[in-house]
Amino acid sequence: MTAADIVRNYVDVVWNQGDLSRVRELLADPSYRHDTDIGVTQSLSVFTLEDQFERLKHAQQHAGRIHFEIIKLLEQGDYVTMIYDLTYQPKDSQEAQSMKDKGYYFNDAGEMQSKGIEVFRLKDNKIVETWITQGPWIPGHWGETKTDELSSSEQHSNSPREVIREYVTRMWNKADASAIEDYLAPLCWRHDAGEPDRQFMQFDHAFQRQRAHEGYENGKFNFQPILLLESGEYVTFVWNLNFMLSKEELIEGMRQRGAELDEDGAVLMKGMEVFHVVDGKVVEVWVGQCWDFKGHWGASQTVDDAPLPFEVKW
Repeated sequence: MTAADIVRNYVDVVWNQGDLSRVRELLADPSYRHDTDIGVTQSLSVFTLEDQFERLKHAQQHAGRIHFEIIKLLEQGDYVTMIYDLTYQPKDSQEAQSMKDKGYYFNDAGEMQSKGIEVFRLKDNKIVETWITQGPWIPGHWGETKTDELSSSEQHSNSPREVIREYVTRMWNKADASAIEDYLAPLCWRHDAGEPDRQFMQFDHAFQRQRAHEGYENGKFNFQPILLLESGEYVTFVWNLNFMLSKEELIEGMRQRGAELDEDGAVLMKGMEVFHVVDGKVVEVWVGQCWDFKGHWGASQTVDDAPLPFEVKW
């Protein structure tokens, strides 16, 4: 089986069908999980196989139905990125109310709907480490993919991975808005982790420039890669951000939201994005990020070859 096959079996068989007999075959012991749901710096959990069994049994006991719908499954060597929609039907009204009190989004049919991006690392044909964006802050579903029919018509000197490295470095770390014309398609689709009724938007260059300059006015960005993975025309970017705010009222507002700040006063955040790059330009992006993803991802527990740092202006 390929790495993507192993992840698909884990999702479809273990989670969607509830067949726990495959757990020992598919998951390493121990395995490591980097999570945004905890909301603290370096939010890392370590699971033994017995922990995984207990976690899965707990989910089954409280759910009438769990279904992960795979939107994209992108294999990148030992890594697999999954973009997914989640539909969860609680067994009883008490469980549903408890989830609503925590901020989870429910549709009119009484189903909890969420979405996310998860990156799996495999070793010896087992899932050994994951990075995941999920939780009540990512309500609703992603919406339909918009650019599946597009593909690159020519070879470019820069790979999709290098396009994203250059785009993030220039656009955000160096506050150079000219990167918009160089690396973004004239119309670019964006799937956002925000409101459930805002599944996707299409941005033109004028809107992107306005968005960039608003960001520059609020502070200085320092994005650094935890993972930068290429799968054909798709690039997965797992990142940490130091955001040095320029206005005291913004800093105070972030403190009131419970944001984590470093000793220099920069807000610490984390997230991940998946970019579709066609003919050297981004045509579609899924953004797994929100202001409630506090702190930074910790270092990988199973590999030492982190991506080279991005250049930064400050």
